[in-house]
Amino acid sequence: MASDQNLSGEQQKHVDAWKSAGAPNAHHQKLAQLKGDWNFTTQWRAAADAKAYESRGTSTFTVLYGGRYVEQRMTGSVLGNSYEGRGMLGYDNRKNLFVSSWIDNHQTSIINAEGAEDADCIELNASHHIDPVTGDASGGRMVMKLGNSPTLEWFEIGPDGKEFCASKTTYSRA
Repeated sequence: MASDQNLSGEQQKHVDAWKSAGAPNAHHQKLAQLKGDWNFTTQWRAAADAKAYESRGTSTFTVLYGGRYVEQRMTGSVLGNSYEGRGMLGYDNRKNLFVSSWIDNHQTSIINAEGAEDADCIELNASHHIDPVTGDASGGRMVMKLGNSPTLEWFEIGPDGKEFCASKTTYSRA
């Protein structure tokens, strides 16, 4: 944004605040390390005591808008069915939180999540969505670990009220 000589001091302060809120920082750079093509393996289960199933596929992470967001495009299969998903991951400077949205061809919900960085991971809490089995509102928790072999774990609450790891995806560079 070019500086406008006709802005009052208060107006310029407002413009500068918006610029600052929109500037990529170290949090965005951390997410940018996902950029590129990856293979993935997902172990997932429908309940804590259920058999784990494995899915494999590929993901491409693309850095968008000057490093502000990372888009994920995922393709693979689940129980022999084609799977496609797309997500957006970023860091909201105004909220001081990581934010995420996810859609895929196995549901009609948009899963939104936000959360903070811990010592070695980013933990995001998903907004409520309707469980297709029970019809109840439910949420979830994602734990993302970055690095040379990133992982993404998805936790849900089981019928017994206890949290369990519903899926764990491990990525390796393609």
